[in-house]
Amino acid sequence: MSSKVPLSSKNAFKVIREIIHMGSVDIPPQFNGAGAPGNTLEFLLNVKQNNFDSPDLLDWEIKFHGGNALLTLFHKDPQPRGIMNKVVNAFGWETENGQISFRHTISGKSERGFFVDNVNNRIIVSNINDPGIEPYWDNNIILNAIASKLRRLFFSWNC
Repeated sequence: MSSKVPLSSKNAFKVIREIIHMGSVDIPPQFNGAGAPGNTLEFLLNVKQNNFDSPDLLDWEIKFHGGNALLTLFHKDPQPRGIMNKVVNAFGWETENGQISFRHTISGKSERGFFVDNVNNRIIVSNINDPGIEPYWDNNIILNAIASKLRRLFFSWNC
């Protein structure tokens, strides 16, 4: 396999084919946790890991899904501006380092009182305990993110 990042889609497809023909691949010891399979795929493609809001490999997005959990396709900050500070302060928890953290995956309704609604062309996240804090995304923003991020997608999963 090439040690260089492919410079064209043709070369990217060649490297992907080589990876597919490898069959089962052991996860290198430097990768662990839920992101390890995706990190391994990026490693095999010689793609530098990042959290940029752009495709991973040329114009191509790389995703791996290896279980029953929800799959994060992209991140998009909600509106209104600054709402996440309110969410973190209202619903977050203190970490070992004394910082406030908040992460929560929602599929419709959650055990922590959050629910998702699609009203007036907006996807709104509310909480029954504090209905005044409602981050939202305009549907067009989400559709544009999907169109730009996922129009070219390499997707791998553990079956």
